[in-house]
Amino acid sequence: MALTRSANKRPAPSAESGAPDSSSSGKRRKVSQGKKKTTSSPSSSTAVATSPSSLKKRTVVRARTSTSARLHLSQSSHDMRTRSKARIFPFFRLPAEIRNLIYSEAYGSDDPVDLADLRLPAELKVPEIFGEALPFFFESTPVVIPVMSNVCVRHQHLHRAEHERYERTGQVELPRILQEGCVPSKDVRFKCLHFRAKCCCCDRGKVLLDVDVQVVNRGTSLGALTETEVLNRLQVYASAVAELDKMVDVVKGVVDEISGRENFNGFTVDDVKRLAMCFRNDEDDGKSPDHSDDMF
Repeated sequence: MALTRSANKRPAPSAESGAPDSSSSGKRRKVSQGKKKTTSSPSSSTAVATSPSSLKKRTVVRARTSTSARLHLSQSSHDMRTRSKARIFPFFRLPAEIRNLIYSEAYGSDDPVDLADLRLPAELKVPEIFGEALPFFFESTPVVIPVMSNVCVRHQHLHRAEHERYERTGQVELPRILQEGCVPSKDVRFKCLHFRAKCCCCDRGKVLLDVDVQVVNRGTSLGALTETEVLNRLQVYASAVAELDKMVDVVKGVVDEISGRENFNGFTVDDVKRLAMCFRNDEDDGKSPDHSDDMF
């Protein structure tokens, strides 16, 4: 009987067989219970259950989101503060003399501009100052007015009124802003005009005469306010010199008449057209052109 019991008796499990031990099972229970407790605690879940890569990725996303949110909020709050504290400078409360000086300095130019190429500057189109600053732009901008004269036709060529360019003599090419009525005519007053009389008989348009017409001592309405000066006279036939001098005298007479008007403060567009016609002489002296004193 003793032998039978020993044969049926199973051998004690060794440590290598992996059989569960009472002590190890107790420890595992404690560990598993500890894990459950640890998992249930919110403070240590990120450190244990989240991998480093996912933690870094999530942190970057959160950082980007928070940065953009901060930028958006800061920009919006800054704009709101700016709008709430913004104040318009009381420019129109300045004395009229100060505003006039500012306009003259802002829109005045020493460089002459061809009348046909005259354009309004972009900063002048501000609605708040357009009506008040527009007259200062025209009176402070010197303009060059090319005009064809028929002096060369009368004294150098046999064809006179039949010349193909004869009808264009004494005409002025206006800019688009003055053609379409974009600006009120009452605001267009020129105070520095430079007439450049050109030969109409040739394509090159040789300059025959330069005449400056300026308004001085602004603010008064006397005829002495205007000044007419011949700056340059190129070589022409001697027989035409007298006619050029006569044209200058005609220009002076028209300038004196215009400046003698009441409340004269500059030359209008109609005045410019009238002065340009002074360089066209429609009188026929009945003589054939004289080329005996040809200077060319």
